[in-house]
Amino acid sequence: MKRLIIILFSFLLVACTTKIDRIWQRTDSTAKENYQEDELDESDKSLYRAGIVTLLFLFAFSATGMYASLMFLHQRTKKQNRNNRFRVKNARLEKLLTAQQAEIEESYEQSKQNAVLAQEIEQLRTQIKYFQTKLTDKITEREQLFYDSDIYSYFSSFKDDKFNHEAPTKEDWKKMISSFRKTFPNYYKFIAEENSLTPDQLKVCILIRLFYPVYTMQRILDADSNRITRIKRQTNKKLFDEDSAASLENNLKRHQNERV
Repeated sequence: MKRLIIILFSFLLVACTTKIDRIWQRTDSTAKENYQEDELDESDKSLYRAGIVTLLFLFAFSATGMYASLMFLHQRTKKQNRNNRFRVKNARLEKLLTAQQAEIEESYEQSKQNAVLAQEIEQLRTQIKYFQTKLTDKITEREQLFYDSDIYSYFSSFKDDKFNHEAPTKEDWKKMISSFRKTFPNYYKFIAEENSLTPDQLKVCILIRLFYPVYTMQRILDADSNRITRIKRQTNKKLFDEDSAASLENNLKRHQNERV
């Protein structure tokens, strides 16, 4: 567009120049013919003045057109730049809003998962209390003596979140196993005599029968949750031919009920 305006302006200047040149040639020719009289014809003077006025008018018109065109181009370019900046700003804003929406959705999903997890934990606690109540109702005198013993109290102290003592020693375990065998003879016979379990597998089975949660087992055995899970899976495989850690407790409970 700018090139077109420049070409048009140049064309007008050339046209004006050509017109004035013709007028000048005509005036010059007339002036030469009347040179001896030292006077120009009045019509030629008028024609010359008219040519000058025409040239000035054409130049002013061209300059005005050029200025108007440049102003139009400037305003259009300014508007385009403003639109481009708006589009860039809008794109950045959309990107930011998309990122924030993704974070909100992720946070919401995490909250839902936490709520579900809390509900599952509460259900497990309710089940534990229920089974503990049923266990208390059916408890025997021999079992009551076991639960009142010092060794059971010592092992149960590991349930306390504020415990600050070390894991049980070999002597502590010897007392626990001896007392446990007398209290739950059938259960102990199954895990210790009818099957060849490792010491850690035997200890896990005893702690399961005493309804100790996993975090208490970790403290008593001085092991992390992965190791407890691994011991449970190996024990379940050896006793019930199931390659799973989760079903060991139910399998032991079912087997105990079948032998009662």
